[in-house]
Amino acid sequence: MKRRTFLRCTSFAGTYALSHGLISCNSIRGKKDDKLVFIGTYTSRGGEGIYICRFNNSSGHLSLLGVKENTTDPSFLVVHPNRTFLYAVNEVNKFEGTDGGGISSFRIDEKSGKLHFLNQQVSGGAHPCHLNISKNGRFILAGNYSGGNFSILPIVSDGSLLEPLQVIQHEGSGRDPQRQQSPHVHCLILNRENTHILAADLGIDKIVIYPFDKNKGLIDESGAINLSAEPGAGPRHLTLSPDERFLYCINELNSTITVYPFDKFRDIPGGIQTVSTLPGDFRDSNSCADIHVHPCGKFLYGSNRGHDSIAVYSRDNENGILNLTEIIPTGGRNPRNFAIDPTGNFLLAANQSSNNVVLF
Repeated sequence: MKRRTFLRCTSFAGTYALSHGLISCNSIRGKKDDKLVFIGTYTSRGGEGIYICRFNNSSGHLSLLGVKENTTDPSFLVVHPNRTFLYAVNEVNKFEGTDGGGISSFRIDEKSGKLHFLNQQVSGGAHPCHLNISKNGRFILAGNYSGGNFSILPIVSDGSLLEPLQVIQHEGSGRDPQRQQSPHVHCLILNRENTHILAADLGIDKIVIYPFDKNKGLIDESGAINLSAEPGAGPRHLTLSPDERFLYCINELNSTITVYPFDKFRDIPGGIQTVSTLPGDFRDSNSCADIHVHPCGKFLYGSNRGHDSIAVYSRDNENGILNLTEIIPTGGRNPRNFAIDPTGNFLLAANQSSNNVVLF
């Protein structure tokens, strides 16, 4: 793969828009091949805020349009399904004088990409690290890492947020005494019909599937189903196959990806396959971060922090099984998040510790 470093910023953390990704689906008005890209950073570590870029998905050229400042540690971003609003976590443990983190909402100017602040709400727990939005655009989900919980907040018609409707608290611990002393909700995804929320909890080695009322924005905790990870694995991020028959989980602590059958909501401890994200001769420390399926469904990608690479797999559509095809350096340190653009022609990797984005 040809690689080209094309943008340097300060203190990358997450990168978001298009559902867990760096690339926004927003087309810039009057320019068919130009999309908006929003990049999250840690302002407490030198970042300036949310970086706003223009990306041409024909040429692969990325250019900086500006930065939205005056928002604290916007490390993870998500764009509303109507492409008009953007939401950012404020990944802190105290927000506006209240214990826990926050969520900030913005309106996107479709021509310039500028972000106009709408409002902020508490996230329901400390250090929110992940966001997702129901497909009807009425509710936002916020995963709180240190809080060990996640919350559901209503989105009103002007894009602003109301206070949490519900906060779901996890309990328990895992095998790792340093990283798994308590729950750590790290990722939330929904199935296509928005009837279920899947929560990956790094601290308790579980993926919890909750029935979700997409009209009321409420969860039935009594109907929850647990998918068990290998002890000490540390489930971090999740993605579903396009047909939703298989669930893929990247495990931060043991550098693996686990495949689970998803269509029948049954728990097979350890899943049906677990594969390493690393070369067999790698012996240094590593922690995994992000995972995405290619839009065509034939390939899957996972990021390594330490080895600083993207592991690439082919995917069998019939049985969900993965086959490692290559592991590619990301041209920077600690690729925390990455994204595949909507055309499927480019992958963009955000290297947190070297403050650069690399295009493949």
